[in-house]
Amino acid sequence: MTQMALGDVFVATHTWRRAFPGAVAGLLVMRDVRNPQHVPALEVRKRELERTLRISTAQHGPDVLRADPRIRVYADYYRNHGKTYHVKAQWESVAVEGKPIPHCAALVEAMFMAELKNLILTAGHDLTAVALPVRVDVTRENDTYVLMRGDEQLLRAEDMAMVDARGILSSVLYGPDHRTRITSETREVLFAAMRPPELASPLWESISKTFATTFCSSRRTQRQRCLRRCSLPEMTAARSNEPVQRLSLRERKRDRLEQNGPTAKVHVWKASLIRRREPVRRAPPEAVSAS
Repeated sequence: MTQMALGDVFVATHTWRRAFPGAVAGLLVMRDVRNPQHVPALEVRKRELERTLRISTAQHGPDVLRADPRIRVYADYYRNHGKTYHVKAQWESVAVEGKPIPHCAALVEAMFMAELKNLILTAGHDLTAVALPVRVDVTRENDTYVLMRGDEQLLRAEDMAMVDARGILSSVLYGPDHRTRITSETREVLFAAMRPPELASPLWESISKTFATTFCSSRRTQRQRCLRRCSLPEMTAARSNEPVQRLSLRERKRDRLEQNGPTAKVHVWKASLIRRREPVRRAPPEAVSAS
C-alpha cells in the first residue's frame, strides 16, 4: 500500500483558519474494507450501544445532553445559521424514545453509531471518488453542490466545508454530497469531521477508538492492539490556529483492523494530538474557497 503523505491528502486553507479560530477538522481513511448490508457482529454492537445510551438516560435524565459541551457547540453553530442540530434529535430518538438504530450498510451504520456515541458530526465518502487533496474551507454565498439524496443545495455563506478539486464534499449544515457517497462497492472510505470552536474534548481520539472497536475482531487482545495502533498511527492535525504538519513519528507497520474476515488498513489524520512546534519554513498553501 502506498504511503499517504499529508500534502497529498489534507489541506487547511487560510480562509478557514481566519473564519473559525479554534476550530478543528480531521480525516480518517480505511482501506480494503467491505460494505455489506448485514454484519451480525455489528448488530450486536448496535444493541450494546442502544443499551448504553438508554442506561445513561435513565441515570442522568432525558435532559442530559443540554449540558454536554459537544452538543452545545454544534447546537449554537446551527442556531446561528437558523437550523437545528440533527444529531441531538437522532440521539434522543434512540436514548429517550427507545427507537432502534436505523438499519443501513455496514460503513454507514458504523459512522452513525460513532456519531451517537461521540456526538461529533461525521461525514463518509468513497475515497476513490475523491479528487485529493481534501481542503477544509469556508462556503461563499451562492455556492452549490448536490446532496446525497440527489438534490442540488444552495449554500449559506460562512459554513465550514470539505472540498476537493471537483467541488464540495460536505458541509457542516447540509452533510455529505452525492458524488462521493458510500456504496455497496466501496472498498476505500474516508470519514471526515469538522468541529466548531470552543469544544475542549478531543475530536479524533474518541472517534478513532470507536471505529477500531467496531471493525476489529471481538477478541480482546486484538481489539486492544487496534486501539493502540489507532492512537499512534501516521498522524497529522488540522487546527485553525496552528500550522498543519506531520508529527515526527517513526514509520510504523501497516494498521490492520479485522472486519468480518478481511483486514482493513487505517490512516488517521487527527486533530486532538497536535504538537506545538515552529512552522515549517515554506510557502503556505493557497487559500481556495469552495466553488
